[in-house]
Amino acid sequence: MTNKPTTTKPFALAAIDFSEICNRIDNAEKFDDLIKMEFDKAMESVIDAVDRRKYLVSEVDQKIAAAKEFRDKAVKAIKTFERIRDRVIENTKQVVESHPDIPFKDSLGKKLSVIKNPTPSLKITGEWDQKKFAKIIRKIELDKPALKEALLAGEEVDYAELEYGKQLRGMK
Repeated sequence: MTNKPTTTKPFALAAIDFSEICNRIDNAEKFDDLIKMEFDKAMESVIDAVDRRKYLVSEVDQKIAAAKEFRDKAVKAIKTFERIRDRVIENTKQVVESHPDIPFKDSLGKKLSVIKNPTPSLKITGEWDQKKFAKIIRKIELDKPALKEALLAGEEVDYAELEYGKQLRGMK
């Protein structure tokens, strides 16, 4: 396979030309030097067209591999930055929460504060009741939204509770 083909006849046209010459030879046309030259030229055009396609596929495969590698590195970097951000926010939240008497502010006067989340998250603490809070998809599963609604309405459920998390305000 060459990097720079000598002809630039499109693959489909090269195939048609080659096919026509083969038909002429098969149909008992006299096989002379002119036909041999046309045959060789048509064969060379097909070979060059195939080489160009193989070269293009190879180049595209390399670009795909490079893009996938870049994507993987980018995903890894994003996860690293997210962990750093989450760690900074969590540490800041702990410091602000442990010193409620200090007015934490930025240079523009925007206050940092730790507040309860407006909606609680559901925390399953034991074996759940399949008769009451179940939904069937392909198997019996806990219907978490229905259970959360019941708990918010004040219903007592011994295997679940609502947990209000806290969030840090003022970091953005």
